[in-house]
Amino acid sequence: MALGILDNLRVGRLVDQVLAAPSIDSPKAKAALERLRELGRPAIQPLIDALDTTSKEQTQAISMTLLKLVNNSTLPEFVKGLGEGR
Repeated sequence: MALGILDNLRVGRLVDQVLAAPSIDSPKAKAALERLRELGRPAIQPLIDALDTTSKEQTQAISMTLLKLVNNSTLPEFVKGLGEGR
């Protein structure tokens, strides 16, 4: 359970870094997106949620990160996240 809480905190911090970056091409934003990709499943829902508040540039970068996370085992997370229609 503690790992889940730590993952959630880490993912939230990384998503915040992406959204706060002056440009999606900044080293900080790129590093945060790469780390989110490495974290995998725990990053899916927060990234989907972030799409509600992103610029066009951020939306493209987050979408590309999400595409890298799609596989047979994560597909249910995507269906659930996209189906919630926030």
